[in-house]
Amino acid sequence: MSKTWVDIDLDVFNKMRDPLESYQRVLDRIPRHVSACLVVQHHQVLPCLREAIDYGAIVSPFRIVHIDQHHDFYPEPRKRPDCATYMWHVPHSCYTEFTWLHHKDPEYCNWSDVVEKLRKRGKKVRARKWDSRHYWRMDTVGFVSVALSPDYIVEMDIDLLRDMIDLTVEWFGLGYRLETIYDGDPFVPSGWKLAKT
Repeated sequence: MSKTWVDIDLDVFNKMRDPLESYQRVLDRIPRHVSACLVVQHHQVLPCLREAIDYGAIVSPFRIVHIDQHHDFYPEPRKRPDCATYMWHVPHSCYTEFTWLHHKDPEYCNWSDVVEKLRKRGKKVRARKWDSRHYWRMDTVGFVSVALSPDYIVEMDIDLLRDMIDLTVEWFGLGYRLETIYDGDPFVPSGWKLAKT
């Protein structure tokens, strides 16, 4: 049964020795046939998640495995989701567990408050440094989201970023990709657009 949402932000690979190989190791733990989406800014995943739930790609209540340098529960929910607060906009009735996997020196700002609030709502919550251990079973993954987050990946080479995008598109058989707008800055959200493959 599809009970796990693997939510990936490419910023987690910023300071890894070999970002592409590390990303490939994550994908190797995800079946290619699952429902997936690729977005520029992380909060743009919310409509994709709603669609995955509506079409039965993932069954609620599910587990969230959030692979990111930031937990994305900052600071308090706002009316309109943004990349820092969008996790507050995932309905609490939809999930039972939140596992945050990060790399070196994550942004822990307000994490203890988040843990307390989520546990009061009956959620299992944990944070771990990402490594090669397996935090989910392949046969439980129903939905995968990948966020580019260009304003947080400034340490990455643009060609490496394109390779990661191409790997995502190929792995999940997406009918679209993200491309830079050549007259824009690739390290801001407006520097990217969706394009059909």
